[in-house]
Amino acid sequence: MVTDKNMIPIISSASDVSIWNGYLLEYVKTHGCEPTWFGSPWLYLECYMYRWLRESLELNKYLTRYDAFEESKQDWMKNSIDAVKVISKYLIELINQDITTLNIKKKLFETIELYLWGNKCDLSLSQGAQVSQSSDPLNDLAKFREFILCNKTEQLWQFFCDLK
Repeated sequence: MVTDKNMIPIISSASDVSIWNGYLLEYVKTHGCEPTWFGSPWLYLECYMYRWLRESLELNKYLTRYDAFEESKQDWMKNSIDAVKVISKYLIELINQDITTLNIKKKLFETIELYLWGNKCDLSLSQGAQVSQSSDPLNDLAKFREFILCNKTEQLWQFFCDLK
C-alpha cells in the first residue's frame, strides 16, 4: 500500500468477491491501467482496504470470525444507547402514526437527515477515537442542517410527487 502498488483481486469464496474484482476489471477498461493505492478513488480504496483486511482474516483458519473493530463497536453502542432509544421510539411512533395526520414530507426529510448524521460517529472519520451520540439526535438535526454540503431533499420530494 505505502509504495502505491497495484490493487490485487480479492481471493475468497464469499458472495461479494465478483463485485470487488469486477470493479478492478472495469477500472482497467476505463482507465487503461491497473488501479493503485494512491491513484484510485478514495471511497473505493477505503472500502477495498477493509474488504482486503477481511479477506486476510477469512484465509486464516483461527481468525475467520474475528472482528478487529468489535470492541470499538460495542463501546460506541454502550455510549450511544440513549440516542438509539430516541431514534427507535421516533421510528416506532412514525410507523404507528395515522397516515392522514402525518406530515410525510417533514418526516421523510428528518429520516434522511438522521441517516446522514449517523455517519458522524463513524470510527474512520474520527481516526478511531470514540465519538458517542449522547445528545438527542432529533434535536440535533436543526443545528446540523446548515452543515449539509449538498442537500437535494427538495428535488427528491418533487421526484416522489411526480410519480403520482
